[in-house]
Amino acid sequence: MGQMTLGTVGAIALLLTSSYAAFTASSGNAKTLPENRRFAPIQIEENQVSHQPKQHFNGGGFQVVYGPAGDRGQRFQNALRDARLFESLAEGLNSSNLNVPANIPIILRDCGQVNAFYRPADNSITMCHELTLDTVDLFSQSGGSSREEALEEALFVTIFVFFHELGHALIDVLEIPATGKEEDAVDDFATLLLLETDSEQVEEIVLNAARWFALQAERSEGSEIPYWGEHSLDWQRFYSIVCLVYGKNPSKYAALATKGILPRRRAERCPREYEKKLASWTTLLKPHFTNPNGTWGSPAQPPPGSYPPQNPPPNPRQPTPVPRW
Repeated sequence: MGQMTLGTVGAIALLLTSSYAAFTASSGNAKTLPENRRFAPIQIEENQVSHQPKQHFNGGGFQVVYGPAGDRGQRFQNALRDARLFESLAEGLNSSNLNVPANIPIILRDCGQVNAFYRPADNSITMCHELTLDTVDLFSQSGGSSREEALEEALFVTIFVFFHELGHALIDVLEIPATGKEEDAVDDFATLLLLETDSEQVEEIVLNAARWFALQAERSEGSEIPYWGEHSLDWQRFYSIVCLVYGKNPSKYAALATKGILPRRRAERCPREYEKKLASWTTLLKPHFTNPNGTWGSPAQPPPGSYPPQNPPPNPRQPTPVPRW
């Protein structure tokens, strides 16, 4: 299968950072609406569509649409448009030889809440500006990051979330079977796709996403734990992502085990877990590529003869420190 490339994410982040002063004026934290709130579909006007080069396979393709936004969101949207971040992602997908039977709009807009979602009714992926702007605040308030650094980290999280929503879209339009929680499956999809992508910064994207889940878990301490939710708990999502990063390259990321971030009992299984999940997604996606004889990434590195010693896992009654990489 063809490799999907992100392009020079760092250059895009640098361009956005250089425009940071233009849209960083705070208008307060985004209002969070009930989870069951549904957004009305927006009418896509011709002048809202980004006219990036587009390639269709079997009638479908990806195209960026800019939706309505308020003052702060509009400044952020203008910077995104100038940087062509999502246009680059769409072009990579359209040139990947992936056959999709329907157009999948990528809608960038204000939503009234911190969110991103896939809508089966119109096969659209919506990325809410509030998600990125809230993540900028979260990273900058966590300490250790300037506002400019927090913006770059938030953009990495946004890219991960986009590929998470892409996973939902592909499960729907390609009628891919998913057993277990679909939310866990598309977390795996986003992590695997990024780690198998030809770009120098994908590991930083994935690790920032893991750190984002850890920070969200800390922020929600004291709140009711949503055991009933369709998503796994934030700490569980953190460990699942870190496990796949370690499983992809145990020697490079041995520090995840030696520093006690990833408990040994989980670390020992991560290389095999990575290999199995990569093989599963490859099997599911392979029939939908123009060149099914290709490969999507490479097998995980074999585990070393013995795993590096590490500190004992933290006391489960004590909060796990949020790691920084």
